[in-house]
Amino acid sequence: MTASPPLNVLLVEPWFAGSHQSWAEGYAAASRHEITLLTRSGEGWRSTLLHAGSKLASRVEHEPAVVLASAMMDAARFRQEAGLEKVPLVLYMHENQLTYDPDRFDHELAMINWRSVRSADRVLFNSRFHLTDFFNALPHLDIEPGSVAAARDKSQVLPVGIDFSRLDGPSRRRADRFTVLWNHRWEADKDPAAFVEALCAITDDRFHLVLAGERRPEDPHVGRLVDHFRSRILHSGLAPETQYAGLLRMSDVVVSTARQEFFGVAVAEAAYCGAVPLVPNRLAYPELIPEQFHPALLYADGELADRLLETADQPETLVGMRPALRAAMSRFDWSEQASRYDDVVEAVI
Repeated sequence: MTASPPLNVLLVEPWFAGSHQSWAEGYAAASRHEITLLTRSGEGWRSTLLHAGSKLASRVEHEPAVVLASAMMDAARFRQEAGLEKVPLVLYMHENQLTYDPDRFDHELAMINWRSVRSADRVLFNSRFHLTDFFNALPHLDIEPGSVAAARDKSQVLPVGIDFSRLDGPSRRRADRFTVLWNHRWEADKDPAAFVEALCAITDDRFHLVLAGERRPEDPHVGRLVDHFRSRILHSGLAPETQYAGLLRMSDVVVSTARQEFFGVAVAEAAYCGAVPLVPNRLAYPELIPEQFHPALLYADGELADRLLETADQPETLVGMRPALRAAMSRFDWSEQASRYDDVVEAVI
């Protein structure tokens, strides 16, 4: 059977940084199609969602066969102003503005998400949790039930692709210490305060910390940890790519205290490298972590400090989990996921 010729796909990423950038570049490198990147550096979350669609539309130079767009813009406006109404649009939902921060709900941004979903020919969510969360929240926008049903019918789950090859290398763990990794943004949605409270309740001198992830200078949470752990903090600050993988491979466990998580790239990367996850029993984590490990690796609110102490006392259990966790995370590698993306792109033609 002769393979169909590659399609010209315009991949539009209005927030070309962090995991969004890795996603766009990873698919472009792994796809069997011809991917053209149209990107823009984020200029603030709200401003990007409000204005990036128009600004990126003005830069479209040719008509592609398919548009694959991240939902960090008004995709309907982009499509209209770029003159691409007849070109199939696949929308990728990394996050959404209906449920991202319930304490600061922004109706205008939520409606941008809805217009984008309604305009798209296919909508992709990075987890089953995210898809369910989004559609359960739509009644807050007073959307007509028939429109919601139509949007749900054209939606599916397609996980984030990850380039794990950049993380490969030898283990750097040491038997004389128990190293806890935090590799998330130091922002309210990741709840670093809960992480700090749990770790500062531990007085065991075996515990060492790796504090990665983007943060503001002089973050007060980090200050508390420095006072408590002092020389047992092995790294603090956003790590360059060349150093990041080594930090994952020296960590025994990776911890999350997130209030919102639609997929969990940081945890998946760490688990692939052998840092065993201890994560909340909610959000996308029960979907990310293999079910066989749920009792050991998912914790309830208030349990983190005790679970860390229990885990530190069972190093042989961690050793036994690592191969299966690495294999489970490998299913997200672009070598597995790119063909699934390619199939979706072809199916909308």
